[in-house]
Amino acid sequence: MTATPILQHSAPPVVSYLELAGLLSAVGWARRHTRDVLSAWGIERNAETVELLVSELVTNAVRHARVPDGAVTYLDLAEVRRISLTLRLRRDRVSVEIWDSDPQPPAMREQSLDAEGGRGLFLVATLSKEWGYYHPPTGGKVVWCVVPLPSSGTADEASGTPRWPKRQPRTMPVPKAEVVNDPSILQKVIDGLRQME
Repeated sequence: MTATPILQHSAPPVVSYLELAGLLSAVGWARRHTRDVLSAWGIERNAETVELLVSELVTNAVRHARVPDGAVTYLDLAEVRRISLTLRLRRDRVSVEIWDSDPQPPAMREQSLDAEGGRGLFLVATLSKEWGYYHPPTGGKVVWCVVPLPSSGTADEASGTPRWPKRQPRTMPVPKAEVVNDPSILQKVIDGLRQME
């Protein structure tokens, strides 16, 4: 007799986690990490959108990390708060989660045409399917957003796991080697090798 599962669960998400110091350089590292992870997962279509949203959310997290003014010394690093980036791939979406230690909820600013900044959460709300935040039991807050993937994406529909990109075999023309049976050339090579000793 075989047991039949009562509930069918979808495959767990594929997860990537990166912890960063809350410094301005974290934005570039988070973008690079996101680009590399999405490439490894075979997601090319929405990569720029996910990368932009990661950039905006990490920028906000760095602002709340209270980075020391001016150049950061080695001793200052002990005081720098950390932030984390989690990417989750499901069958039809990529979710982005940014954690920082400040429990203050994110606030979307009113937009004006001449403002130089303050458009981060507006972009997140516009480009993502949904977004929000929550307070984890460990403290701080997690700001998250979901980016849908096109139905013809690269994820395996049945399991929800990514299909790895297929490698295209490359054939390189190999020139034919000419066989030289000239004893004088071979003697010159031997003499040259002996001089190297």
